[in-house]
Amino acid sequence: MSTSSQLLSRRSFGRLAAGVAGAAGTGALSACTTGGGRPSADTPLRIMAINHVWSQAVRRRTKEFEERMGRRVSMTLLTADQLASSYNVKLNASGTDVDVMMVRALQEQLLFTHNGWLTDLSDRVAQDEDFAWPDFQKAPRDASVSGGKVLSVPVVTERPALYYRKDLVEDHGGPPPTLEQLMATAQELTDKRKGFYGFVGRGQRSGAVSQWSSVEEAARTDGLSAFGAFRRIALPLAAPGTATASLVAFVFSWNNFMFALIFADDRTQTVPVTLFNFISYAGTDWGGLMAAATLITVPVVLAAVLGQKYLVAGLTSGATKG
Repeated sequence: MSTSSQLLSRRSFGRLAAGVAGAAGTGALSACTTGGGRPSADTPLRIMAINHVWSQAVRRRTKEFEERMGRRVSMTLLTADQLASSYNVKLNASGTDVDVMMVRALQEQLLFTHNGWLTDLSDRVAQDEDFAWPDFQKAPRDASVSGGKVLSVPVVTERPALYYRKDLVEDHGGPPPTLEQLMATAQELTDKRKGFYGFVGRGQRSGAVSQWSSVEEAARTDGLSAFGAFRRIALPLAAPGTATASLVAFVFSWNNFMFALIFADDRTQTVPVTLFNFISYAGTDWGGLMAAATLITVPVVLAAVLGQKYLVAGLTSGATKG
């Protein structure tokens, strides 16, 4: 994409990343592919990243970086959703206004690699002694490699933490060493009538992004097959969100009027469009119209009642229960 990555020396690039690489992990900085030529000193180095504490640490070091490389740095911080949308528009349109971008190695890097959007940084990280590439943890280093090439440098890792009450687990053989025993202990401790739950998890909207990559991997380590991990781990985690999305999709489809009115014929009309049959030049059959309107709400109400447990769980997935 951009030409700016050619101007980055190994030392200056390494010190930019090293200034923020306290833990190394799933969040990574990557340079876009080059298009030839050499940018002028007035051309800004454009960085896009998630508005994260480590990204803010990078921003605080940009002045030092500008002095070392003799080039102005422009850094844009966005929310995760905004950044994903921006990447989707800019990169698919072959834009040239992104030089360095923050990517999630476990989610986005494979796609970006397949599309040829990332620059090979292997020689830069391996040959710069000050950067100390071997000092990073092995797992984040491996996640930064695609097709035998280092395509990103780790910035931050986020790992799930499990806390347990000693007074509770002592009566159940101590801390559960496997996910199966964790599930069994949690089920045994749970008493919904008293509002007591053996396991409490925290998530925010797309929690599976951070949960599945670690929890599913742990399940595979415990001996589950790929299908077993999907059925017993991933599927239950996705159940509240899937149920919520399904119910919302059903409501919108069931109540759809405009598209059905324009594109459907007499044989494929939706119920809201059929209600128009009660309205004619002679007048409006208000009794029949109200009766039909009441009847078409029944499936929606039944779906909401039957799926309310998953609906509430999906809508409050960012809350803490205890």
